[in-house]
Amino acid sequence: MSMKLLKWGTAVILAGMLAGCATAPRNELAKYTDEQYTDVIVHFLSWQSITVAKPDTRAGGFLPLYDKTSVEPILQSQSFGHGQAAVTCSYTLGPDLEAEVQQYWIDTFTALGFDKIVFLRANGAHRVDGMGILRVVDLNPKLASENRGNARVNN
Repeated sequence: MSMKLLKWGTAVILAGMLAGCATAPRNELAKYTDEQYTDVIVHFLSWQSITVAKPDTRAGGFLPLYDKTSVEPILQSQSFGHGQAAVTCSYTLGPDLEAEVQQYWIDTFTALGFDKIVFLRANGAHRVDGMGILRVVDLNPKLASENRGNARVNN
């Protein structure tokens, strides 16, 4: 009986190991760790569902929802630094829409005079530290070359 149990246990362990080896490795994104140095944080879910978490735009304790046309005046009217912006993108965006969204925010933050924008993979959390970095765009190439190597990003 115990020999049968040993064979069965070995077979289960072996099957688990083989299944683990057959699993495709996940593409791990570098983790963002720059939240405290980020001047603007925008959470993008859709063109009709955009929140600005930093600077604090809460009204009555809640972050208001903006759409594409109403968010720009909010960003223009706030007084904050114009160094780095972070935009979280939902994992539900397809590649074409994600590219369109990124270009929109690049154009918007360039017009506002920002130096850098970081696109992050939204994970349902309010805090952006720890989110995966999708893309980093230097909007001010002169400043970017002067500060090369100063990014605070952890793998």
